[in-house]
Amino acid sequence: MKKFKVTLEFKVESIDLLDVEVEAENRKDAIRKAQDKYIENPDESDMRASDNYNSKLDVWNNDIEVEEIT
Repeated sequence: MKKFKVTLEFKVESIDLLDVEVEAENRKDAIRKAQDKYIENPDESDMRASDNYNSKLDVWNNDIEVEEIT
């Protein structure tokens, strides 16, 4: 049996966060108002990166690096 080192590729998507302050009647209304406020003026937003990432193994990648270990 031979030994191989295989470099797997992952698709990684970062998650950015944006705090928006709004006055609202309830939670659902607050979410809608925050989204509308961002859509109306996205350039005035100060996003920050979170520590959360979505990652998924790219099983369709045919250019995977495989090296035989001797």
